[in-house]
Amino acid sequence: LRLLFYMDFDHLANDEPAREIITAFLIGLRFDQIIVLVSLSPVVLLTPFVKLEHRVFRRLLLVYLTFIFGIHFFLLLADKRFYSFYDSRLNFLDVEYLGEGSMMSDLIVSDPAFFPTIFTWLLLTTGFFILVFFAAKKLMALPHKRTSFNHVIYTVLLIALVALGIRGRVSLAPMDWGVAYFSQNRFLNQLALNGVYTLGRNLSENNRDPRLVYIAEERGLHLVEFQVALQTTRGMLAADNEEWLEPDRALLRRTQQPPAADGGQG
Repeated sequence: LRLLFYMDFDHLANDEPAREIITAFLIGLRFDQIIVLVSLSPVVLLTPFVKLEHRVFRRLLLVYLTFIFGIHFFLLLADKRFYSFYDSRLNFLDVEYLGEGSMMSDLIVSDPAFFPTIFTWLLLTTGFFILVFFAAKKLMALPHKRTSFNHVIYTVLLIALVALGIRGRVSLAPMDWGVAYFSQNRFLNQLALNGVYTLGRNLSENNRDPRLVYIAEERGLHLVEFQVALQTTRGMLAADNEEWLEPDRALLRRTQQPPAADGGQG
């Protein structure tokens, strides 16, 4: 999907060397890795305690993987359209716009790319389902011989590798989207990002708490009494030569100009 993203906006990188474009793709793979491993982490944590031979578990696993990656495919396809309008990867604006009501829904449905996008999404999701289904059948056909000791070792190693992959690097601080800003070309920096990653990071930031969109303002925000706020603000703005015209209602004020000096008159 990153290749499709690049092909749609390749004119924005016409003058850039191939090395820069390849770097953007390589950095993008690291963000893709984080998203994939975060999505697979519940499976990794459950697999040591559940036998893959159980048909119910395999079916639930197939449904979970198809559902999660179906959502990812949809978001990444929407990300391409979002970038064409807002010159940015998916972010918190999506949540705000969808909360605007039927107007935004009508605009989305009336977009010429809406139905091709939905068709592509259904095609990718169905293909993924078939791929996982047959891969699981092939996997179950292989002999499974493991001792308790080997099982513990493999489990610990797998969890450690997944945790490392989610961090994105071995240094003290985990990988963040600052890694993507390696070029002077804005498009290449955006190409290196992952739309699902940017949306998730935006929603997880404290100053972008999505709960504020869905709950009453007085519950979502720490508000103070109007008079207290008015007096506090007036105390910050007040000057000696100002007269407050509506002291109990607003910050409307008149500034008293100093009298003109007489030194200039003849």
